[in-house]
Formats: sequence, C-alpha cells, structure tokens
Amino acid sequence: MIYKAPFLPYDKIRPYAQLFLEKYHPTKTVPIPIEGIIEFELKMDIIPMPNLKTEFDVEGWLSNDFSSIYVDEWIQAERENRYHFTLAHEVGHLILHEDFYKQAKFSNVNEWLDLQLSIDSDQYSWFEKQAYDFAGLILVPPEPLLEQYRKAVQILESQSYEFRKASIDIVNEYISVFAAKGFKVSDIVVNKRINYDNLTPNVV
Repeated sequence: MIYKAPFLPYDKIRPYAQLFLEKYHPTKTVPIPIEGIIEFELKMDIIPMPNLKTEFDVEGWLSNDFSSIYVDEWIQAERENRYHFTLAHEVGHLILHEDFYKQAKFSNVNEWLDLQLSIDSDQYSWFEKQAYDFAGLILVPPEPLLEQYRKAVQILESQSYEFRKASIDIVNEYISVFAAKGFKVSDIVVNKRINYDNLTPNVV
C-alpha cells in the first residue's frame, strides 16, 4: 500500500488534542478517563487479545472500521499505565489518520502486520510518532502538567534550596516521576511532555 503520512509536526497535533479533550473531557481533570471516553463517548469496543504482545510484538491495534481497539490482555490486566497509553495511541490514529484506515483493508492482526510492512519505513515511523505525540498530549494536557510541575518545584524548594543548581535534565526527571502517578502514565511520557512544553523551574 502506498501511503504518505500527513505533515503534522508536534505543534500541529496540539489543536487536535485540545479539541478532543474539549469535546470529550472538558474539565481536563486527571487522570484522563481514556477507557470511558472510548467506550461511552466514541462507542467503540475495547477487546483484549491473549499473547498479542508476545506473539506479534503488538500492544494494540485499531480496526479499520473504527468499531474496536484490540489490546494485549496481559497489558490491560497488569500494566495500567501502558494500557492507558496504548488506548490513547490508537485514538490518535483514529483522529489523525482516518484517511489511511479508510483505504486500508485488514481484518486481523496478521493482516495488520502485513500492511505495516508494505508502508515505507520512514512514513510508518512518522505515522506512529504522530499517534504517540497525540497520546501524550491528551493524557498529559498542558494545564494539569503545568500545575503538577509547579507543585513538584515547590516540594524540591522545600527540600533543598540548592536544587536549582542541579542539571535541568535531572530536575525534570525527578518531576516526571512525581507527576506520572497523577496522570497514570509512565514518567517517560511526562518527561517528553515537559520537554515539549519547555518547562523549567525558572519559568514557573
């Protein structure tokens, strides 16, 4: 299949994420109830599949009729953060890549994998990165992230007056761990969001 991913750098994806949250979770209280949004707002089924990750190296995939998101059963049951991100990632494809799924023809995970292999590797990497960025933006929205960042800075200041002398990377790693629990995502996801929003102790 010949497919060219749309040109959507990070700042072009932000409005899509903002509109999604305004429509489906306008309060932006965290953690974002992505599972409920999918099931009750988007009217989609979440279908667990045994051994999806171990046998196919796939954590989740979106049906091309937009009726279902399939997820690895073990991740759903045992890795809540990864489960949330997998769901949000597939919603990213739904929102950003509707034209691709309308062109695509697949009905099971094997056909989905075959389709992936038919796409130029650079295009597929771009396709996946866009969904990753969208997922980060809806699970870690800018306003709650800034609020959590400020709280973490206050804690650091109360613990050590010299923390601002530390490397910004080290400070942001600490803050990412602190904030990740509230968002129910990994600290890696939060750290990427902090970097994309250019947050530092000096700006809060």
